Amino acid sequence: AIIYERKLRLLQGGDSGDPGFDVIAHLCGTLDNVYTYANTGMEVRAGWNIPTDFGDALIRPAGDTNAPVNALDPRLSGKNGFGLYVFSSVSGRVVLRDIFLDGNTFTDSHSVDKKYFVADVAAGVSLVIHHVKLSYAQVLRTKEFKGQPDNHSFGSITISFSWRLRFAEELNGLISIKSYNTNLSTDGSGSTERRKIMFDLIKKTILTSVGLAAMTKDKVEELVKALMEKGEITENEGEELIDDLLKKSEQARKDLEIKVEDTVQKVLKKMDVATKKEIARLEKKVRNLEKKKASGNKTSMS
Repeated sequence: AIIYERKLRLLQGGDSGDPGFDVIAHLCGTLDNVYTYANTGMEVRAGWNIPTDFGDALIRPAGDTNAPVNALDPRLSGKNGFGLYVFSSVSGRVVLRDIFLDGNTFTDSHSVDKKYFVADVAAGVSLVIHHVKLSYAQVLRTKEFKGQPDNHSFGSITISFSWRLRFAEELNGLISIKSYNTNLSTDGSGSTERRKIMFDLIKKTILTSVGLAAMTKDKVEELVKALMEKGEITENEGEELIDDLLKKSEQARKDLEIKVEDTVQKVLKKMDVATKKEIARLEKKVRNLEKKKASGNKTSMS
């Protein structure tokens, strides 16, 4: 079987943790002896703290599993683990083969005259509580074969659980930043401000996950190059990021040198005090011995 599905977030409004909306389109195709069809559709979601996944798909070949695309999703962020939104979707498919309607592929069997175009219209609500997402959708499906008395109406319940690997926690916000907001262009003050926030987040994440004093020019350039290759930042932003990180690294090394020097001076001072005390104690002991020796000599002479 050959199955392919592509989803694209066309519009998005609002930031993670706030009221917002998004519009998601999909394109799907299958080629096998059970189903052969082409499918396309769109979903609109609106609510509070919408997950950063690609919507609520009905069960179908190549249908997604509501997996988060980055660590800003409320199921993974660890900050605000609650979200609630409503959604509505429409999907249409051109069916060339459906074994359940057309019958056996290689031998004669019972069959009905299928309809080549089938549409689904759905509306529902989703609730996110920490790592769990619960969705309910009411679906209206048009007739699938000739002679079918009515359209098909049914409900769909989806429960999913998500978790994150610990090694990715320090890269929160650095992974798939484009997926979080496709409007991070410089077209308007709002988008520019969001891009600045995300750019600052990248810098803070790098500074947190990599020791500043140990950060070399080669290491900085390697990190920035990887971000530019992924399309997360532009070339100009990459140059700015390199300069900023190297300046902070140099300052961190100077601060570390001062801190080390202060520590060494304190240790030497303590050693000096201890040495002076020891010398004074030894000198006192020598004087006492000299006094005892002088006292002994006087006794012998008398």
